[in-house]
Amino acid sequence: MTVLLFSGGRDSSIAAVRLSTEGNNLHLITLTNTDLTGLARVKTRLLELAPMLPNNSTWWLVDEPAFGDEIEGIFALRSLRFHLSCLTIGVLVAKKFHVTNLAFGFAHYQSNWNEQTREAVDVLDATLRHHQLNLVLPVWDLRGKKDAMEILEGYGISTEALEQKSDIRNTNLSESEQKYELNIWKNCVDAVLRNCNFCDLDIVDNMYIQGGEWRNRGNE
Repeated sequence: MTVLLFSGGRDSSIAAVRLSTEGNNLHLITLTNTDLTGLARVKTRLLELAPMLPNNSTWWLVDEPAFGDEIEGIFALRSLRFHLSCLTIGVLVAKKFHVTNLAFGFAHYQSNWNEQTREAVDVLDATLRHHQLNLVLPVWDLRGKKDAMEILEGYGISTEALEQKSDIRNTNLSESEQKYELNIWKNCVDAVLRNCNFCDLDIVDNMYIQGGEWRNRGNE
């Protein structure tokens, strides 16, 4: 089994299909919070993907966790704070199911996002390996948005990015300020992996694949 952090966007959707065709049972994880809207879009993508996913693959919708005072409020870049939440939940789920592969829909062409820069990915890879986990990036080779859309069209599914949206935008920071933020993120990643049991899994929705269709388990 592979745990995949799944937004419903183009890249994570392609990642889900590629991992499935390699014979992986998937545990898809989507995080949500009060700032995000458009969950129906994510569920539309899940319906599109259902026939392509192996039986017993699962999807969990999880509320973004609250961190302790040592982490809350220290990030100016909201994207890094949210990614730290995704990583935390992904590690918790991987450990719960004794899974070593943790996948993200990171793509090289998205390196304008701080968590998807080469430096950040290298840090994440090394830190996960130190904690006996494997970073899997099934769509790192994507050349751009057009490439992703062509692949989705080939799958016969929507070329739209069907992830949740937020009106909150990252603060504009100077290059030196961004490097400072990334350094904070590095330290937090290691801290989370050393003690990822400080927050609970708040599962809002829970489905699994059977015969190419999603079946609901609720929040059990």
